[in-house]
Amino acid sequence: MQTLKTWKKSELVWLVSSIIMILTSSLYDKTSILELFTGLVGVIYVIMIAKGYNSSNLVGIGYVSIYGIVAWQAKFYGDMLMNIV
Repeated sequence: MQTLKTWKKSELVWLVSSIIMILTSSLYDKTSILELFTGLVGVIYVIMIAKGYNSSNLVGIGYVSIYGIVAWQAKFYGDMLMNIV
């Protein structure tokens, strides 16, 4: 990815360590693939926002949509509505 070339080494370590932590906790908790994917997209979305990428808005729309499904399945209706609206 072209944008990763402009990142500092510490930022790449932050991204990779965040992904590893999500994968590890998902394996430990035996979460579904949808929940794992939601966590990964959420972290990538937050990092993209912190870096100031305009394309993060598209990732954010995808994230809140997927998170809405996960929250609905977990019966977190208020959280689902808060994220989708």
